[in-house]
Amino acid sequence: MKLRLAFALASLLTAAPGCHHKRYPKAPYARGENPEPAALLAATAPRFSKLRVPKAKIREGRSPAARLLLLAEGPSRMLGTIEVAGNPLVTLALHERAYGLRTVREAPGLAAGWYHGPPSRCAVASLLGVDLEPDQVVALLLGGGPQIDGPFEVVEQGWSKGRERLVLRNARYEEELAFAWVDGGWWFAGAKLWSIEGGGRTWLWTISHEDLEGHGGVVLPEKTHIDRPGGKKGSVEMTISYQKQVATAAEGKVVTGDGDGDEGGDDTGGFDDDGGWEDEGWDDEGWDDEGEGASTPKPAPTPTPAPEPEADPIPPEYQLSANGLPDRGDLCARR
Repeated sequence: MKLRLAFALASLLTAAPGCHHKRYPKAPYARGENPEPAALLAATAPRFSKLRVPKAKIREGRSPAARLLLLAEGPSRMLGTIEVAGNPLVTLALHERAYGLRTVREAPGLAAGWYHGPPSRCAVASLLGVDLEPDQVVALLLGGGPQIDGPFEVVEQGWSKGRERLVLRNARYEEELAFAWVDGGWWFAGAKLWSIEGGGRTWLWTISHEDLEGHGGVVLPEKTHIDRPGGKKGSVEMTISYQKQVATAAEGKVVTGDGDGDEGGDDTGGFDDDGGWEDEGWDDEGWDDEGEGASTPKPAPTPTPAPEPEADPIPPEYQLSANGLPDRGDLCARR
């Protein structure tokens, strides 16, 4: 197949003597012993539960770099802010019930103001420029990656340019996933998506991680590149350079429902031994005997219906308000 030939050609070019191409690592397996697709696809799931990026730079094309602050928590919560000289330009908050977007800059199709509505792909595009579901972008930040919906077929697999590449296809899309072998395991390293509806093949976006390094069982990239169609050259590249990242491993600290970071760990589950019910002073007195050797049976208590479980409260850091900006409604309602 064409893709297999391309993989082979790329390997020959990078290995040819005298070529001044970047040296890529060799495959971590013997020829013909590629990893099972299921093992690779498992690496698209989030690998840690929370990520905080207090210091990063973001640059689009040749424009000046801005500061990027990120906070992500599985499965679908994220906060991202782009700021210049300490002044926020764009802030996007996502959670399982809604999105909130504040922008003070004027852009084509996006006037300055406060936008809000149900979680949406276009809200993600307003910050990162790519059309991803909110849970997909959160998975990307938490060590996983976006994967097309099933049913799909695996149409190609091979090692190229230091990555194991797996090509998936469903009725609407074709996606090439890239995986890196780091610290004895496979980690998501990038993806490229095409639309194939109507018999055509249209490139939609490319995401790639650079310089993946292990940090005590957690693998983090030093840079992330996001390319999409547009611009005079046919594509626009956005680069995120991470200067500090703090990841919480999935098996590490337990975050309680109210978001206070209580680690728990006691046998009572946070309740008193008496279940929280105080002694009301009831005793056997007050129940008089109605006859010799017999007493009036106590009436059966009326069962109290169990309270409906409360929804997991959304931590305040994932909720935004207008903060004085004009209310523009739902940015995504017209898209």
